[in-house]
Amino acid sequence: VAINKDSWCDNYQSSAPSVSVTYNKAGLNPIKVASNKSIIGSGSKGVIVGKGLRIAGAENVIIQNIKIENINPKYVWGGDAITLDTTDNVWIDHVTTSKIGRQHLVLGTSASGKVTVSNCEFDGQSDYSATCDGYHYWVNYFAGSSDTITYMNNYIHHFSGRAPKVNGNSFVHALNNYWSESTGHGFEVTSGGYVLAEGNVFSNVETVIEAGGDGATLAITSSNAADCSSKMGRSCQANSFSSSGTFTGTDTSVLNKFGSADIPDAVAASSVSSSSAGYGKI
Repeated sequence: VAINKDSWCDNYQSSAPSVSVTYNKAGLNPIKVASNKSIIGSGSKGVIVGKGLRIAGAENVIIQNIKIENINPKYVWGGDAITLDTTDNVWIDHVTTSKIGRQHLVLGTSASGKVTVSNCEFDGQSDYSATCDGYHYWVNYFAGSSDTITYMNNYIHHFSGRAPKVNGNSFVHALNNYWSESTGHGFEVTSGGYVLAEGNVFSNVETVIEAGGDGATLAITSSNAADCSSKMGRSCQANSFSSSGTFTGTDTSVLNKFGSADIPDAVAASSVSSSSAGYGKI
């Protein structure tokens, strides 16, 4: 069931039957986070229920050690956990998102530079999934006009798609993440999307990347790990797969997106674990 947010149902599903529903308006009105602000939880007490965060037109923001949950999970367009749009220098670390109506993390169409998403848990388990199988579809969506995202040490599980979707003009360096339990696809890289994926673990992910995307992807294997050396000053780390599909992508032009940025080191996939991701772990 979808909420008719911004007349979406009228415009795109006009022939679908309509029903009356009750939902929490707070889910559609996130907390606004301004520049030079930090939201840091204490232990495992930092839990936000029914409402997400919106960082827009802001810089120098830290979101750390919190959980965001139960944002109208029954309904598509029920609300997003964290939204970024027109930002710079944002660090999202040790955050858990669970039971979210729409996106767990979304970067809007305006540019968001120097975003780091680290040690987060995106928990897609849901009784109301759009794919009717208990696995959430809208996990991460990176669609900005000039986004640069370091995506590292995260745990993404029980999903059926868009984990993440990358397009617009977004560059994602995905390293040492743990993807687990999927009934659909993980990566979806379409026009304007650039992804370097190294040292990641995929466990029970049948479709690691959706076929047919026209974005640029470099997925590291043991045979192409040395391709990184000229741009990064080191070899990349190979991705690892267990009961999972293949991860195709050999476009080395992705490496040009680093420019002069500092590049984090990746460890071998054999050292990657999901146990330290999420809130209450620091």
